[in-house]
Amino acid sequence: MNLLFYGLLFLNLNLTLNIGNNVINLLPAFIGMILLAKGMNRLRAQSRYFANSSSMALMFSFYAAAVWLMDFFGVTPSLAQQISLGIGIAQTAMVVYLTYILTIGMKELEKVVHADLNADSLKLFWYFSLVLNIGTYIGIWVPIIALLCLIMNFFISIVYVVTFYKGAKNYNQAVYGAAVINVKE
Repeated sequence: MNLLFYGLLFLNLNLTLNIGNNVINLLPAFIGMILLAKGMNRLRAQSRYFANSSSMALMFSFYAAAVWLMDFFGVTPSLAQQISLGIGIAQTAMVVYLTYILTIGMKELEKVVHADLNADSLKLFWYFSLVLNIGTYIGIWVPIIALLCLIMNFFISIVYVVTFYKGAKNYNQAVYGAAVINVKE
């Protein structure tokens, strides 16, 4: 469960340095996707959603790593706007898919461990995030809408991560008798 939480942090935290055309993401999404793949693989016996999606998360990590390298070497800004937009939409779709799998996987785990893992709240926040992500891309033609959607999605993402953390704590308490999330599982 800890790997899922840390993977989610890497997916949702975006700390970048911009140096000319080069963009250096200090918390790359591909690392988060690898952590999610490992975490899903560890929980595959308890959740068919995690079992079926761990390899997908790993495949997504290759795409995200390629995007990270393109940003690092300044290739993405030099691409046509439509290509850059397509790359962004594809990566956003991957993140939305993975957070959906986390959400329904937590719902399934609730039944397995007989504990409240906040799956219903996660689902609600996931829906909000989905609508806001769509609004961000539709809002490209009306920049104020895109900006408002980005700001709201930032806060929804924080709430999702905090809610997931609480659910992960409950999972660890139910399974291991320990409520803390630490690096070792």
